[in-house]
Amino acid sequence: MDKNRIAYEFLMTGDHDKIIYGALKKLSILKGDDRFDDFVQEAWLFFPELYDRFPGNPEAEQKRALAYFYNALYRRFLNILRYQKYRQASPEEVADILEQDFSQSQIEQQRQAEQLYVQDQLDAVYAKVGRCERHYLEDALVHQLTPTEIARKRGVSRQTVYGWRRSVRYHLSDFQK
Repeated sequence: MDKNRIAYEFLMTGDHDKIIYGALKKLSILKGDDRFDDFVQEAWLFFPELYDRFPGNPEAEQKRALAYFYNALYRRFLNILRYQKYRQASPEEVADILEQDFSQSQIEQQRQAEQLYVQDQLDAVYAKVGRCERHYLEDALVHQLTPTEIARKRGVSRQTVYGWRRSVRYHLSDFQK
């Protein structure tokens, strides 16, 4: 029971519970939907199992853990929806559903593998660069900001941002060797 408490405390920390609502929103299940409360309940019941399955320490690797939990909840909700659709379908529709499910699951697995690879690469680069270069990477890659926007956001000149970019490129060239 102690494991469940730790998992629930993690989920209730800050805005971590928003991963549940984000996964539901991705499936277009919003608060007005009749199924919304059922899916939220399912997520809360399923979360301790996810927390235990995470390959690492969720407290130490919060970003990676939240991404993992979000994707796992999304897949869980998607499987529930597919199962509900499958139970209501005719035999001809079942064959189509199974074929679609297989191709979608392959695409989803490939996308997740690519995300994990990119995250691992970014973690390795983050370990090599300084604080300012990390800010540059976050703003350029995550927020898709231009050097001018980064300079404005960080309160520095564009030349400083270009220097951060050069430094990141230098570290990336070392990384690729």
